[in-house]
Amino acid sequence: MLKFKLPARWMAGAAMVLLAALTACGGDGGSDTPPAPTLSATMPTTGTTSTAVNITSIVAANGTSMSVDWGDGTKETEPTVTATSLSHTYAAAGSFPIVLSLTGTGTPAQQTGTVVITAPPTLSATLPTTGTTGTVVNITAIRAANGTALSVDWGDGTKDLPAVSSTTLSHTYATAASYTIDMLLTGTGTPAEQKGTVVISAVVQPTLSATLPTAGTAGTAVSITGIAAANGTALSVNWGDGTTDTPAVTSTSLTHTYATAASYAIDMVLSGTGTPAEKKGTIVISAVAQPTLAATLPTTGTTGTAVSITGITAANGTALSVNWGDGTTDTPAVTSTSLSHTYATASSYTIDMVLSGTGTPAEQKGTIVISAPAPTGDLFINRYISGTSNNKGLEIYNPTGADVNLSFYALELWSNGAGPAYSNPVTAQTTPTAVLHLSGTLHAGGTVEILNNTVVSTATGTTLAFYNAAIASGAAFVVHGQDDTGSTAKDVTSFNGDDVVLLVKSTTADPGSSGTRTCVRTATDTASPCTVIDSFGVLGLRPTTAGSGTTAKGGWNSSTTAASVTVDHTLHRQVSVVTGHVATSSGTDPYWDPEAVDYDAPLAADVWTGLGSR
Repeated sequence: MLKFKLPARWMAGAAMVLLAALTACGGDGGSDTPPAPTLSATMPTTGTTSTAVNITSIVAANGTSMSVDWGDGTKETEPTVTATSLSHTYAAAGSFPIVLSLTGTGTPAQQTGTVVITAPPTLSATLPTTGTTGTVVNITAIRAANGTALSVDWGDGTKDLPAVSSTTLSHTYATAASYTIDMLLTGTGTPAEQKGTVVISAVVQPTLSATLPTAGTAGTAVSITGIAAANGTALSVNWGDGTTDTPAVTSTSLTHTYATAASYAIDMVLSGTGTPAEKKGTIVISAVAQPTLAATLPTTGTTGTAVSITGITAANGTALSVNWGDGTTDTPAVTSTSLSHTYATASSYTIDMVLSGTGTPAEQKGTIVISAPAPTGDLFINRYISGTSNNKGLEIYNPTGADVNLSFYALELWSNGAGPAYSNPVTAQTTPTAVLHLSGTLHAGGTVEILNNTVVSTATGTTLAFYNAAIASGAAFVVHGQDDTGSTAKDVTSFNGDDVVLLVKSTTADPGSSGTRTCVRTATDTASPCTVIDSFGVLGLRPTTAGSGTTAKGGWNSSTTAASVTVDHTLHRQVSVVTGHVATSSGTDPYWDPEAVDYDAPLAADVWTGLGSR
């Protein structure tokens, strides 16, 4: 239909001509009405977001204007009423009313309908790219939406139809190759698709080699050695006795201890991708050879003398030990045939000898009675005490094992090296500086303390402490050293480091002050009427004079401590000493060393440790 727009003056003229014509014909001008608009069309009923829907088969007549309301807020007026189809794309899902209108002269014509818009299927997933035959590969992180059916073509002829809610899918390829995985989600609208390529390699089979043990003994470890495991993820060893170990696949050796003698099957398996590798073998476990021990244990002995275990025969053992029962344990070689030990104290001891190894330890036990040695020798000087001030003293000990009558004994002090005995005495003197005859009975193992007379009579300060220590020592006697004359100026303990003390013994008992003393020397005597049984220092030798030793320093010196040990020290006789010792020197070496002879290392001045005891 052609339409023309005429100028207004033309339209007015035309109207007048038309009215004149109608009047001439006798009409009244309102009986001929134009036809009303008519409209038909096919409306869409379904669609998907982002995809156009169409109104088709539009047939419009007698209209002057066509418009569409799509129901989602979009209204369009078409440029022509001759259109046969119209399109629209919805952005959101939902149900929308569509109104197609045609206006003209008379009542407008309309076509209505409802379209249901849904979202199209969406699909995302992580597809595998590599794998090995016989091992599952996985599609993970699956997210499927707006779909009704999910399918997976694995590319090897296998198709799966999992639930659309699946989040992971697995598949195992049998043959090494490159495969295309095609994953499709269908529903309303265009299907969603995920595609990818996976390269499947041939699996590397586990390999296992090892040297299995074939024999062993119960209680002793056996070993699998030389283990070489490759291409595996888990290693296990069934030892055949109910024990299974799962060591690291990098292990090169394994050990196991069987408790019972028997034959066992060892089964070693390396598993991984592919067929497990296996190593099997049989081991024969024998009963353990028990340790055996035989020996002759000593039953008696004496202090200070070694006793022996003899005839030792040890077999099937790895360690030998001997507990002597006095706090000493030895661990000799298992090949030893004899062992020795020295006890210091008399007592009864249990000797326990053990051979250990695989199996029950073998043991030899016995009791040994250690006695003090049979009494020998005679009284001797046990302690020499040279302390500060007048803290001087001597301790006499009875080692004989029997009571001793002290009336047979006397002490002599020779001051400053005077005396007749040495070949070239410092002072050719025939009588001692002081003599003290002893009296009373000294029991076996007992001591007598001879203290400087000042300590006994007027003890104060450290001197009093010395006196109290002597009283508390348990000694049989504590007497002063004042000599037989009764003069306080003469005391057998009035020494200061460079003097000599002799312990002498008579063949007859001293009668005391009522008669002639048994061991008194006279100016005409060339020797003592009594026997010298012990001495401290060398008679006739003074260590501070020329020829008495180049290292002397005012007293008898010590080669060990390099000091004048007889000055301001306490000296104790070694425990091994059982009798006195008469010191001598030669003309070429006139030096005397107390430590080198038979005294312990010196104690400091005014230290009286052990006073009253051997």
